[in-house]
Amino acid sequence: MCEPLETLLQLIRENEGINDKARLAKLVSETLGLTKDRSVFYCTDYAIRFSSSATRNFGNTVLSLSNLRKYDDRPFIVCLVTPARNFCLIANSTFLKKISHSSQELGDRLRGQLASTCRGNEQHFPIRYEVRRRRRGCREYSRLPKPRHSVRRISDATILKSELDKQVAKYKNEILLAALIENVNVRGRVIEYLIAGEDERLRERLIAALNSGQKGLPPFKTDNTLGDYQRRFDLYDTETDVKTKIMILNSNPKAYNLDKVLEFLADARSVFMFYFVGVDSERNVSTVLVSMFQKDLLGATILLRHWAGRNSRGVSQFEGTTINRLIEQPSAAIDETKAREFLERVIAL
Repeated sequence: MCEPLETLLQLIRENEGINDKARLAKLVSETLGLTKDRSVFYCTDYAIRFSSSATRNFGNTVLSLSNLRKYDDRPFIVCLVTPARNFCLIANSTFLKKISHSSQELGDRLRGQLASTCRGNEQHFPIRYEVRRRRRGCREYSRLPKPRHSVRRISDATILKSELDKQVAKYKNEILLAALIENVNVRGRVIEYLIAGEDERLRERLIAALNSGQKGLPPFKTDNTLGDYQRRFDLYDTETDVKTKIMILNSNPKAYNLDKVLEFLADARSVFMFYFVGVDSERNVSTVLVSMFQKDLLGATILLRHWAGRNSRGVSQFEGTTINRLIEQPSAAIDETKAREFLERVIAL
């Protein structure tokens, strides 16, 4: 019969200073009657792997993902044996923050190494394990989101674009100055804030800094939300992400977090749009407003799973050349079948 997890943790605490992972592993497995599977000892209620280090800081590589997956139905403990103390860490794949590039799809043929990421009070391990399992469950969708308006051209798109175009016209000079910023992240954030920022004082400070030629810009923080501009209409709620495209540069800009977009689209009122602002070599500023499901944009959406957390579907990215074409030749065309197939593929990740 498997002893409770607390018994395991107590036994490890009682052998602080043993400084020998092989001896501790043998003592624990024999005392608690654990079954050995290569470097892992397990029973029905938990599994444990022993590692050693001169200090508490260690490389964090504890087990291949393919082996770990067998024990994801119970708490997986890593015991780090150091000269003075034994440290226990919980390391189920739901606690994983990074995976190797070779395992980006996290399918049946997992490769790469697991890095244990959660430290803390050992008495909370069972609670943390259950919370993580529930949290992952919340990210599963038993049915397809119903973005009724998202996969059709919304009638108020002209109103939305007019509001954003008005901001671009108002701050065109500052947008052109910001387009000269070399740091792509800073450049994008500044232009996005000029168009959609809510703090007028901060916008004025940004404008003053840009017009004075200051090298440094006032510090500002943009919210880590799905879109930059929110607008409610009678039939639907829109979020619009403002993206800057320097037309002469080859770049594949970030698109959106896949879990966030699914959560947003699960509400039938939700419409997610992109407002692309293109700046060309002649200092012309052009814009286009399109749905995330616009057929050309959808075909240029790349799903990125590498370095995604185990508790995340990942993020997406756009092929920059397609954005250039959309800015030059706007199109709102949507293939509803392709849009729903795309959603099904994202949900299945």
